Parts: sequence; C-alpha cells; structure tokens
Amino acid sequence: MALRKRVRSEDALILIFAFISVLYPLIIALLIHLQEIEEVSKIREVYSVLLGISGCEKVNDIVAFFEPGLLRRTGGSKGIKEICQRNRRVKGEVSEVLVRKGRVVFLKVKKGEVTLTLRVRTSDGDILVEDMGYVQGGRHRGDLR
Repeated sequence: MALRKRVRSEDALILIFAFISVLYPLIIALLIHLQEIEEVSKIREVYSVLLGISGCEKVNDIVAFFEPGLLRRTGGSKGIKEICQRNRRVKGEVSEVLVRKGRVVFLKVKKGEVTLTLRVRTSDGDILVEDMGYVQGGRHRGDLR
C-alpha cells in the first residue's frame, strides 16, 4: 500500500470547508468587536466636544447624534456650543465610566468640577444620544444651559 502524493479535488474542498467553518465564528466575533470600538469612539467624540476637550468647532459634527427632543431641550447647536465653551474653561483631569447594557450605553464623564452623564442607544455602528445630565460644582443643571 503506497501513500498517494496527489491531493484530490474532493479532499481539498473538504479541507477548505473545514477551515472556513473554524474561522467563521472568529470572523463574526472580530466584526462585532470592531463595531463596538467604532460606537465607543463616536461616544467619546460627543463627550469630548461637550466638555470642550476637542474644539467647539466640531459641534455641527455631533449634532446628528442627538435625539431631536434632546437637541431642542439643549437649545440646538447654539446651546451645545455654549455648553462646550463654558466647559472649555474648566480645568482638571478627565475620567470616564462606561457601562453597556444591551444596545444602551450609560456614560459618566467627569472633568474637574463638571460631571456629564449620557444615555446612548446604539445600533449597527450608529449612536443616538437619548438623554444627557449635567452637574457643575455639585449643582444639578437640569435645563442643560
């Protein structure tokens, strides 16, 4: 009985199928992880503008991420720009706590004496800021302006 040195096409096809079936769950997990990274980077972009960390000129870029009712409550892009300019003067280190519960992300960011809380809904790489709370120096700013 001699060993065959040639691989038949059926054997190669079975090998390719086995290889793909092993890699498929890993590829799906990688895609999900990359999507979560993209969502978190968008959320960080929103709070960095609100806290005045990255310039206030990016306000028009983040307005699309706000729910229309919340945007109206904050005074539109003009109100968000005012929040950014006010927080730009605040000095201090930035710390964040991010908790994900399904498709909802809760975020608490503190910069100096300012604490910002966000509730963000995520879906397929997109984000929608549903609610925002703002505390400055121990005083709750319910109107956000």
